[in-house]
Amino acid sequence: MVNLSIPSADSASGAPRHQQWLRRPSLGRIQSSPSTTSNRTGRQRRRKLGPGPTIPYGTAIGPALLLILWSIGSTTGYIDDRILSAPWTVALTGLELTLN
Repeated sequence: MVNLSIPSADSASGAPRHQQWLRRPSLGRIQSSPSTTSNRTGRQRRRKLGPGPTIPYGTAIGPALLLILWSIGSTTGYIDDRILSAPWTVALTGLELTLN
């Protein structure tokens, strides 16, 4: 037979046993490193979040790659013009709308 009774409260946490998994685990105090460091001149320098050195023009790589793939897909016919127009069609239409 199945036990359908509500579980009793746990004495350690005060919460019913079926709600104990909702609690965050107690990890104690977590020490974090400071977000700024000082260099030889005494100025504060912010730490970056990404791994390794920065890539020159790194923010332009993603959009450029997207445009290249879009152009190749439109040229080869992999991307149907009825679904997504070619990038040169979009650029010419935008230019026409801007000039008129």
